[in-house]
Amino acid sequence: MSLPGEQIIEEKDRGVSIDRNEILDEARSHHELAEKQTHFDMHHHDSDEETRRESPPRLRIQLPEGKEVSPTHSEAASVETFHFKESTIKVHHSNDPKDTQPARTESFISFIKRKLSPRFAWIKNNWDWPHFVPVIRGAVAAWLSLLLIVIQGAENIVGQASFLMLMVAFLAPPIEPTIGVIERELAILLTASASLTWAVIANRLANLARKNFVPDATIHDIFAAKYIEAGPSVIFAVFLLTGAGFFLYLRGRLGAGPFAVATVLACILLDVSCTVGPMYPYVNYKLGESVMIPIAFHSAVSMLVAIFVLPETINSQYRKRFHGVFAPLSKALKSQHSLLTTAPVAGSYDSTALKGQVTAAEKALAALAASGRLLKKDISYGRLGAGDFKQLHAITRRLTVRAHGMAFYFRIMDTVKDFTSTTPARSTASTPFMTPSPSVPSLRDLATNNSNAPSNASISSTNRRRRKKGNRSDLFLGVHLRNAQTFFSHVQNPSLIFQDAVERAQENMVGVFESQRYLNLETKLTHRDADVFMARITALLGESAADLLVCCADTVDHIDGWFSRINSDKFWKIFRFWKKGKPISWEESIRDHVDARARLRRVLEEYRTVKRHAVLDPYRPFLEHGLKDHLPSGEAPPHRDLFRCFVYQYHLIYLSEDLILMLDEMIRLETKRKNNRLWLPILPWHKMLSWSRWDAQEHDSMSNQDEDPDIIPGLDRETAFGTTGPKGRNPDALPPRNALEVFGGFLFRQLSALSHGNAVFGVKAGILTIILSLPNFLPSSSSFAYHNRSVWGIVLGQITLGRFRGDTAFGWTARIVATFSGGLVGITMWYTSTGLGTGNAYGLAAVNAVCLPILMFIRQYFPGPPMTVTIACLTTQLVIGYSWQDTHLPSQSNAGYGLEVAYKRFISVSIGVTIAYIFSFFPPTTTIRKYLRVSYATTAGSIGKLYCDIVSYATVRKGPMAEEIVKDLVAVRMKLNRTEEIKGNVHYEISIRGKWPKERYQAIHDIQMELAYLLSHLRSVAEHLETSWARAFLRRTRFLEPEFQGDVLAVISMISTALRSGTPLPQVTPCPLLDRFVINQHRGLNFTMEGDDESDFGLPKTLSLETLENEQYLYFSVGVATAFGIVTRLDRLMLAAKELVGEQYHIQGMEIHRRDS
Repeated sequence: MSLPGEQIIEEKDRGVSIDRNEILDEARSHHELAEKQTHFDMHHHDSDEETRRESPPRLRIQLPEGKEVSPTHSEAASVETFHFKESTIKVHHSNDPKDTQPARTESFISFIKRKLSPRFAWIKNNWDWPHFVPVIRGAVAAWLSLLLIVIQGAENIVGQASFLMLMVAFLAPPIEPTIGVIERELAILLTASASLTWAVIANRLANLARKNFVPDATIHDIFAAKYIEAGPSVIFAVFLLTGAGFFLYLRGRLGAGPFAVATVLACILLDVSCTVGPMYPYVNYKLGESVMIPIAFHSAVSMLVAIFVLPETINSQYRKRFHGVFAPLSKALKSQHSLLTTAPVAGSYDSTALKGQVTAAEKALAALAASGRLLKKDISYGRLGAGDFKQLHAITRRLTVRAHGMAFYFRIMDTVKDFTSTTPARSTASTPFMTPSPSVPSLRDLATNNSNAPSNASISSTNRRRRKKGNRSDLFLGVHLRNAQTFFSHVQNPSLIFQDAVERAQENMVGVFESQRYLNLETKLTHRDADVFMARITALLGESAADLLVCCADTVDHIDGWFSRINSDKFWKIFRFWKKGKPISWEESIRDHVDARARLRRVLEEYRTVKRHAVLDPYRPFLEHGLKDHLPSGEAPPHRDLFRCFVYQYHLIYLSEDLILMLDEMIRLETKRKNNRLWLPILPWHKMLSWSRWDAQEHDSMSNQDEDPDIIPGLDRETAFGTTGPKGRNPDALPPRNALEVFGGFLFRQLSALSHGNAVFGVKAGILTIILSLPNFLPSSSSFAYHNRSVWGIVLGQITLGRFRGDTAFGWTARIVATFSGGLVGITMWYTSTGLGTGNAYGLAAVNAVCLPILMFIRQYFPGPPMTVTIACLTTQLVIGYSWQDTHLPSQSNAGYGLEVAYKRFISVSIGVTIAYIFSFFPPTTTIRKYLRVSYATTAGSIGKLYCDIVSYATVRKGPMAEEIVKDLVAVRMKLNRTEEIKGNVHYEISIRGKWPKERYQAIHDIQMELAYLLSHLRSVAEHLETSWARAFLRRTRFLEPEFQGDVLAVISMISTALRSGTPLPQVTPCPLLDRFVINQHRGLNFTMEGDDESDFGLPKTLSLETLENEQYLYFSVGVATAFGIVTRLDRLMLAAKELVGEQYHIQGMEIHRRDS
């Protein structure tokens, strides 16, 4: 029985022969009516924003076998279903049920639970044993440090700075694998020893400058500042300035790593020694020793805990981190089937989740690379050693690139949906079968509202509503429309004094020439039946790939399970009673691998030889019979849709191939490594403490995000800067001719380095240190500063000051909040343990035994800024430690206990960080805004170098190795990802010049990220193309033509230089590159044309179905589509850069239109 408004025609039961063209005509008519209604409703909505209109009907075509497509684009839908393969044609019209459902009432408790649940989801996500292990180690180390304080004999040995052990227990807890903890603690001891040496030298020289020596001076007189002299104070100040500046320079230069915490502790030791030293009327070398001893005890406790308490090796961590890649990768594969069975123009089509899953897998590679740095230094016991993971890591990197290639297909489909959902009418220009756009996106697909460079100029409310609804704007015309709006449409009654100045400050239009040329190309690259064909070919693609997708997802789960199992098997062989059931033997494991490989190989071969050709069905009549009137329009299917499908098929096929390679490597390792053994470091001992800013970094709470914008960590310098070919020259000097000139050049480079960012920051940090410590050097204020713990303010001021004003502003806010909250927790813990007394050892140990694991868990997994949580925990431990010390190991400088300590800590820290924040405005000053711009200039330049490497690889198959290029591309993407993290502090920077153009920077980031991925895809395609097909590909894409490549490289160089210097770009540039790129693109599906020398390629000139089924043709098509994507994104990047820096060199009277030759 039919539902109201539903008509069902059973084609098989009634034996009715229905002409397919008639169905398409009917579908197209519904489509056009819906678009007209959409166009009308858009104008109606503009006139009355509050009026709710009824959504127009949506046409949904089911092709084939129940695959739905929706050529219309409204929110509510009426459904018309057609089955073209012996199935039902179903048409029904109904309103969206979501619009008619009554609103549900929600209780107050449910509302609170719904709001709070996401905020505490981080607890649930980390509430398992693997996440408890590092917390337990850290809590045990902190509690042992507390025991060394509350035990009287141990406290006397540790000294008056024993509270420092509790602080460092949270600053550098042993939560990392054993070798990582050992490396960090050795770096701490080495750096602290260097700081102690510098402090001893300062003491000795100050003693030589002292006039009055009083060896028997009392402690009371010393701390009353009765013996301070000008000479020793100046010497201590100079040593403090140079020492602190040097260590803070190292902190900025080396970034996150083993020396991040070490440089902070070195500054603490130097601050204490040089601010207290002038008070003594004799040389006192024990000042630095009082800080060095607690640091040494902390290092000993941390290393012992890391070795004996639930130890973890880098080998183990490395294998666990593979799970961070494979888990989201598995989800991404499983979610693609539902997307492929939904039409790209359907309202329910959304690939956002897929993109997030692939991005999560990509980001997990950064942690994997950081572990890989220490893998060669590791000592472990197990079946696999450091050298066994090299190939596994390389294949995993390729898997993420393949996954992104598949996600890139859905990204294109999202663009198509966004375009069609906001475009009332399409161009009626037709596209011949063998002509334009071999590409993935259409010209209107060159930009989306979120990923390109929108102007900051005001936008009318109508345009704003339309863009919000459709999430779409034309890249080029939108620029002009947005910039054409005036500032005074939003300002009521502006002052006449500033009217002219504001008018002159308005931005001019940019990209006029590029936009007009793109619009000229627009009419050549459209097809009136694109929606219908896209719906059908997408359904065919999903149907043919379903089995392979399922098999790939199962294989990824199998690999993920193997990494988890092999990481724990060695323990169950020793403690079998802990494990339920019999562990899997290596023979059974190999058998499982072989079965998984055979299953995947079988499904892949079926897909490769049979199923993938299903997407050719729409093109078979035109190739077999040469039909030109199959459609009412008389047009053939656009080859753009076929090339899109080829992109997806290519990445799916080689993702499967990479999974098979992974299984082969697992079988090889299982066969070769049958028994556990002890693995020693394979790195030479003299390199055990080596560290380079080029190494992959694992950011921690002390990184403070001070990364050099000119450096891309993990990028191979030889590949990045080249060892052969053209090189830069010194514009001011010829090459050295003798030893003197060689030495002079070296000396000049070293002195020039002092003017670079990190060196300048080090000098500025040293000056700030002197300003903060100035009261300690003056007789009138030295005693007051010492008794009120000014050193706390000095240390916090030092680590708050960052290279960038935004980071300093954020640090100022975060440290004040963290100090206040940490002080409250510390007071609570102290008075809970002792009541109103002066401290109880048992009560303090018991309270900390309960609270330390909680604090360590929060410190490790709280989703907020790591430094904020760390400072709060440090303050908590300082209140407890200082309170105990001042009540059980009293001195002349008691700070009190409980509330008094917390109060002094808060006041001192507030003064120190406030002065640091104010000092950040003094020159030399650097903003995050400039850092991001210079970073994007660096990544743009690196993308250009890697582009040359990849084209060279495709041409001669020599030069940089493929894996090196992949590694460098991953490093570029990681650099771009880190800029996203740093970008969060931009809003802390106070600027009265105007609002920061966040969207424009975001556009540059997104385009460069897409370019980095497309270059990875191009390198992969070049690897699989045979010589003849590679030459045909290079000929079609013009990648071997010096004129075209000169334009491409000029565009990259201009963009990088403009971003680095902030210089406007010329109004007329080689862009758009696309109009020259498509000169050879009129061949359509053909790969050769009239005039090509057949002997050059050895390829057939006549296109046939056999040629389309050739796998080399698939590679060729994907290469052309990828090259198209690279060219269009370079055009977009040029426009985004112009939106940021502007244009110059205007020529009046020059023609905008490009004349066709």
